[in-house]
Amino acid sequence: MPGEREVDQLHTWHRAALESNRPGDTPDESGSGTHVRD
Repeated sequence: MPGEREVDQLHTWHRAALESNRPGDTPDESGSGTHVRD
């Protein structure tokens, strides 16, 4: 199991990746380009 710090880092990276929303990136599950989960 990853530690809390690792999970927080993954969430931070994932959110940043979704918010950057660069063309050519895989869209998130909603397809709206905005993050749905925290």
